[in-house]
Amino acid sequence: ANQNILQSNISVQQQQAQNFTSQHAAFRNAAAQEQLQHNHSQQTQSIPPVRRGRTVAKMHELPIAVQFAVQNLQAIGHIEGPLDEGILGMIKDLPEQLALAALSRFSSLDKSAMRNTTAYLAGVLRRELEKIQRR
Repeated sequence: ANQNILQSNISVQQQQAQNFTSQHAAFRNAAAQEQLQHNHSQQTQSIPPVRRGRTVAKMHELPIAVQFAVQNLQAIGHIEGPLDEGILGMIKDLPEQLALAALSRFSSLDKSAMRNTTAYLAGVLRRELEKIQRR
């Protein structure tokens, strides 16, 4: 009778061990999935915003001298309203001296013939970017 009880206890312990092992494996699998999802979300959060392969930026990301030049153009009315992130991204992609030169060249143009000064500025910046990409 004792042997039957002992065999029964061993059988129960083996069953419990199997249950524990399968539960532990499921838990490890769920934890691994959660870690993968967390890593993926961290990676996507750290990727800078891109629109159609172009850089986007905010004003505070530009060099100080370039920020000042843009704010000056806005203050004197050469640019209506704030620039969008795409145009700021174009400015950011230019080396600081080229960005300042492009903004200076834009400020010296006659704006009376321009229907959309912001679009014209985008064209000036695009041509500067094309020049440096050909080098």
